[in-house]
This record gives sequence, C-alpha cells and structure tokens, in this order.
Amino acid sequence: MKLGKVIAMLATASIAVQTGSAAAARADDEAAIRSALLDGCAGFVNKDLREATALYSPDLYIFNTFTMPHNNLSDLIETNRQEIDSVIGTPTCTYRDMHIKVYGDNAYARYFLSYGGTHKSGAKIDVEGRGTNIFERINGKWKVVHEHFSLPTANPVTGESGLKSNSKN
Repeated sequence: MKLGKVIAMLATASIAVQTGSAAAARADDEAAIRSALLDGCAGFVNKDLREATALYSPDLYIFNTFTMPHNNLSDLIETNRQEIDSVIGTPTCTYRDMHIKVYGDNAYARYFLSYGGTHKSGAKIDVEGRGTNIFERINGKWKVVHEHFSLPTANPVTGESGLKSNSKN
C-alpha cells in the first residue's frame, strides 16, 4: 500500500474518532445540564434552597413572570427562599419537552415547566410556563447565566394558560 493511501486512511480514522469523541462529549454535557435542571426542580420539591439555586451563576440575569428582573444571584436566592417558605406540604415541579443544545462552553435549554402546591394562605399554585436558559461552563460546571420564563396566555379574557399537558419529560 502506498504511503499516501495509508496517511489518508489514518487521517479519515482520526477524524471519525474525533467526531465520535465530540459527539460523546456533547451528549455528556447535555446530560449534565439536564441533571442540573432536574436537581433544581428537586430542590423546590425538597424545599432545599441550596439545591434549587445551585445551577445559577453569580453573574446572571433573569426575566420571569413573577418578579422584577434579577441581575444577581442573591436576589434570586431571596425570591426562591420566600417561595419555598410560603408553600405548605410538598410542591410539585416537572419539566417536559426539554431540549438542550451545546456549543463548546456555551449551551441553551428550552422547556415547559409545571410547578404546583398550596401557599400557607390556602391559595393553590398551578403554574405551567415556558423557559429558556443560557448556560456557560464556569470552572468545569454548567451554570445558568441568563434565564427567561413566561406564562403564555391562551385566553386573554381569563388569563388561562394554554400549555397544560399530561406529557412529561
């Protein structure tokens, strides 16, 4: 076999291995991000503030339906502390239709999120919204640097959300 053909075969094999390695690394990163999101949800269910907020970077910006935009982690932690403290019993938190895409040290996740429970006042919580997170790998960990969460309105007269579904991810 000629040296040129051997080199071409080795180069092709090397590219295939690198491509497979890159795909495996992306799959691992996507799994780590999915796990971080699910752990955050579990933090709310377990009323564990540290677990509920561990996925957020100290340098973050959040737009959501419930509060003014947060531009630092301490504001978000305080808001989440108040929410966790206001719920009696065990709340529910469920993701569905989660999609994650990794681009090197950056990634995004989009999803639907259901959250429910009962406030100490007796008011029922039944929220289903849509969210998008932008992640950055910081010191080897995936952290949310930007989040947007909203409650789309299917009926502008009643304010009823149109996202309810039995499908869960």
